[in-house]
Amino acid sequence: MFENRVPHMLDNDYTPYSALDIFVKDLGIVARECSAHKVPLHMATVAYQLFVSGSAAGWGRQDDAGVVKVYEMLTGVHVEAKLPVLKKEDTLKSLPLEWPVDPTEDIRKLNQNSSKTLVVLDDDPTGTQTVHDIEVLTEWTVESLVNQFTKRPTCLFILTNSRALSTEKAIALTEEICRNIDLAVKLVEKIDYTVVLRGDSTLRGHFPEEADAAVSVIGEVDAWIICPFFLQGGRYTINDIHYVADGDGLVPAGETEFAKDAAFGYKSSNLREWVEEKTKGRIPASSVVSISIELLRKGGPDAVCDRLCSLKKGSTCVVNAASDRDMAVFAAGMVKAELKGKHFLCRTAASFVSARVGIIPIPPILPKDLGIDKERAGGLIVVGSYVPKTTRQMLLRA
Repeated sequence: MFENRVPHMLDNDYTPYSALDIFVKDLGIVARECSAHKVPLHMATVAYQLFVSGSAAGWGRQDDAGVVKVYEMLTGVHVEAKLPVLKKEDTLKSLPLEWPVDPTEDIRKLNQNSSKTLVVLDDDPTGTQTVHDIEVLTEWTVESLVNQFTKRPTCLFILTNSRALSTEKAIALTEEICRNIDLAVKLVEKIDYTVVLRGDSTLRGHFPEEADAAVSVIGEVDAWIICPFFLQGGRYTINDIHYVADGDGLVPAGETEFAKDAAFGYKSSNLREWVEEKTKGRIPASSVVSISIELLRKGGPDAVCDRLCSLKKGSTCVVNAASDRDMAVFAAGMVKAELKGKHFLCRTAASFVSARVGIIPIPPILPKDLGIDKERAGGLIVVGSYVPKTTRQMLLRA
C-alpha cells in the first residue's frame, strides 16, 4: 500500500484508481461490526476519522492517496515533490514594481573607482553573448594575463570549455587558471580581481567542484554568489525557485529535460536545496541566504549592499531575479559591497556579467558592421546537441 500510494502523493496526482470514499464505506462497515462485537480498533478508528475528514473536505471521489491532504491541512506541511508550472504573465505581474531607477550608469561610475577586474571563467563559448567590447582569452599564461591586467580592464573572459571536461580535469584546469591569475595580479600594481564562474542558466556544470578549486587557490571569500537568471533564455528565479520559460508557462528547472542531463543532472528546483543537493549536504539548504525580489525592488542597491555586508564569511547566497533591472540592482549593490572590502566568488549565468560590468546592450551585428557590402549566400552553422530540445530546434530549422 505504501509503495503504491506514496508516488501519487509526491506527484500530487489523485486520479481515482481507488476512491477515498470507498475507504470511508469499508472502514465504516468494519468499525460498526467490531463495535457490535466489542472488538477495539484503536488505529483503524483513527484512520477512519481521517478518511471521513477527507471526504467531508470534498476529496471523496479522488484517489484514496488524497488522505495525505488531511495531514497537509492539519500541519501546514505539503508533501508533493512536484512544483507547479506557473503562468508566466500572471506570475511576473504579481511581483512588486521594479526599482524605479536604472543603476547601470552608477555601476559604470563605481567600477571606475574600483581596482577590481571581473575575470570570467567561461565554461563554454556562449557566455559572451550578453557582452560586447570585452576581450576573450583562449590561453591563460601568466604573461598573457599580465598583459591584460596592465590595461586595467573592467572585465575579461577566459574561455575554458570546462563543461566538456571530466570533473577531475575541470578541477585541475580551474586551479591552474586561478594560480596564474593570482601570480599575474601580483606582478601588476594596484589591481585586484573577482572570479566569476560563468555556467549554464539551467544549472548544469561542475558545481561545486570548480568553486572549491577556485577557493583552494584564491582563499576563502565572504560569500559564494549563485545567480542563474538569464532573461534572453527565459530563466527566472522567483522565491528561490529557478524556472525555465516554456511558452506561456514557467517550469521549475528540476522538472525540465535539462535536469535529466546525463553528466550534470539534478532534482531540486529550489536553489537553496540545489546547493545542498550538489554539495551532498555539506552546505545545508537552511544555511543558504537569499536575496529576494522584494528586497531588490523595494530596497534597491543600498539594501543589497547591506545584506551582502552582513553575511558571515564563507556564506552561500542565491539571487532571485525576474528582469534585467533586478540584475542591475543586485550588481550595483554588490559593487558597493566590494568597495567596502568584501570579496565574492560568483557562479552565474551570462546576464550577471553584463549587469555587473554595466554594459549597455547594442543591436545584433549586421554584415555592414563587418565591412561586408555585398550579400553572400550560405554559411556554416555548428550546433552541439546536448538535450532533446536542441535536436527539435535543429529539425524545425532544417
